[in-house]
Amino acid sequence: MSEHPDPERYWKHRRAGYYYGMAWAFAQTPWWAVIELLSPGSLSAMGAVIGWSYGISGTLIVSYYGGNMAQEVAKAKWGR
Repeated sequence: MSEHPDPERYWKHRRAGYYYGMAWAFAQTPWWAVIELLSPGSLSAMGAVIGWSYGISGTLIVSYYGGNMAQEVAKAKWGR
C-alpha cells in the first residue's frame, strides 16, 4: 500500500476541533455570567441552550481523544 501524500490531513482537523472546543468551553462561562448579571433570571430560560453549548464543546474534546485511541488501537492490532 502506498503512503498517503499528507498523512496528517485528519489530525489537523481533529486538533483544530479540540482547540476550538476548549476555547469555546472556557470563553462561554464568563459570557453566561455577564448575561446573568445584565439580565437576572435569563439563564434559567436559556438552560437548554447552555446545555447544548457545553455538550458540543465536550463532544469536540472527547472526539479528539477518541480519535487518538482508535488510531493507537489500529496501530497495535493491524500495524496501521
